[in-house]
Amino acid sequence: MLLWLSCLFWQREQRLGPAGRIADGVVYAMVGVLALACYGVVELLPMPPAVQDGSLITRPQDLLAALFFLLALLAYLRKGHWRVYHFDHWLVLSLIIGFMGQALFMATSSELFDAMFDGAHLLKIASYLCVLIGLLFSMHRLYKESLVRQELVFKNTILATQQELSREAILVVNGHEKIISYNRNFIDLWGISQSVMDTGSEADALRLAVAQMQDPQADLARIQSVYQHKTEKSSEEVTLKDGRIIDLYSAPMLGTDGTYYGRVWYFRDITERRLEERRVQDERNFSDKLIASLPGTFCVLDTSGKYIRWNDRQKELLGLSDAQMASSHAIDFVDAADRPRIMQHIQQTLEHGSATAETRVTGLRGPRDYTFSTMRINMSSGDYVIAVGSDITLRKQAEREVQTLQELLREQAIRDPLTGLYNRRYLDETIGRELIRARRSGHEMGIIMCDIDFFKRVNDTWGHLAGDEVLKAFAALLSRNARGSDIVCRYGGEEFLLLLADIQPNLAYQLAYQRAENLRIALEAMSIAFGDTAIRVTASFGVAKFPEHGTTQDELVQAADSAMYLAKTGGRNRVVIASTPAAPALPA
Repeated sequence: MLLWLSCLFWQREQRLGPAGRIADGVVYAMVGVLALACYGVVELLPMPPAVQDGSLITRPQDLLAALFFLLALLAYLRKGHWRVYHFDHWLVLSLIIGFMGQALFMATSSELFDAMFDGAHLLKIASYLCVLIGLLFSMHRLYKESLVRQELVFKNTILATQQELSREAILVVNGHEKIISYNRNFIDLWGISQSVMDTGSEADALRLAVAQMQDPQADLARIQSVYQHKTEKSSEEVTLKDGRIIDLYSAPMLGTDGTYYGRVWYFRDITERRLEERRVQDERNFSDKLIASLPGTFCVLDTSGKYIRWNDRQKELLGLSDAQMASSHAIDFVDAADRPRIMQHIQQTLEHGSATAETRVTGLRGPRDYTFSTMRINMSSGDYVIAVGSDITLRKQAEREVQTLQELLREQAIRDPLTGLYNRRYLDETIGRELIRARRSGHEMGIIMCDIDFFKRVNDTWGHLAGDEVLKAFAALLSRNARGSDIVCRYGGEEFLLLLADIQPNLAYQLAYQRAENLRIALEAMSIAFGDTAIRVTASFGVAKFPEHGTTQDELVQAADSAMYLAKTGGRNRVVIASTPAAPALPA
């Protein structure tokens, strides 16, 4: 009867929900009442004979017990839990065995301890064993469920702690759009009262949240679209009326079989982050415009010289696209001879913080001269070099032109404009150095002074242009017969001087005299063309030697000039060596 009544109570609870649940006290009271009623019936009421002889059903009173077995069995079969739960499975089996024992065996027993009586009791024992087995299975299941509940409580505690410690505002909604969880940050972010949250109405909370957004209708439509696409994630930003910017992210809660259990919403106030990003972007835009406005080139290099950032002028200089710039190294565009120096310049910048260098860069418009000022910057990703360049090609060209002009002016200052030979100024600058070298090395030095004979007669006869031609022809003859170390200069008018340096000891007389004699013979044999006229001239030569004839420029020049004067007075067209107390004999 108790088993049958328990099924009736379960059906009532299933039909009415929690309101149909029978209180535990009522159940205990009903069990006590039924137990006392059964005891009173047995003890107080007269019982019929235990056995009805001569009848097919010898113990008809046991059919009443069989009836309650059958009612309980049908109730539990209809309940259907025997297919899932072990206890109900063994209980149904116990009811089947109990019903068979009561209806088939006990009801047909004719006396105590006959075969039918014993069989009925054996079936009762088997029925009790089935209940015990079911209880064991039930206890094992309850034990496992308690472990699962403990683990679930532990996990829920962890989740609740994580939820409260999270920086995001969190809202968890089940599949029926009822609030099942949230953290304190959610209440603080949206300013929703605790009483509204306790109602569990997601619609009320959503209404209060959307009302704070700048565009409530559009934002509400997007949120409703998220619920329509249950298995999809969502991510968006909304701006509130008070200026705050909220990042909304949601994800569905899906089972392993794809069952939708609800949705988790994450909210984060990103106002400060967006303001910082805007500030950084504004600063970047400002720096970009500043870099773009620079009159020269600008680039940022890594430690290997690879381009990291650049302005349009840098790109135009090299004639590259942005993609090509990103894969290029600055050193590839530097003049090959300058590359080691520029790499050293980059390393110097990385070590000392700044540097300046000039180099030639080969770009779209060909080689260009640039000066670069570099500075090291330290960033979290490493050290970099900022290089600001200025085109100094025109300045370099002007400097080279000035240098060439200066060299030309200096050359003109030390050259005779008519003959192209060095002039007396150059001789004055050079002869002192040669004397010092001769003293240091112990070498001798020869000086030949020469003068064209009757040069005034040439000018008077054929004119000064003819005289100029004679001077140029004699100068060319002197240059052709000079060594690389010799110095040939026009001393003045028709006078010329040859300085023979680096002569080995005891060879100056012979070398200087022989050179002068060869020049005299060559000039005498030379015909100088002037228009249709062939002009012939001779020259007189005086030879002096360092150190016998002097140790200074004046002494040596005076000695050679005196010897040349003797050649003039002695008949011209001859070579005379300056006289000394111990002058050697002239070569034959």
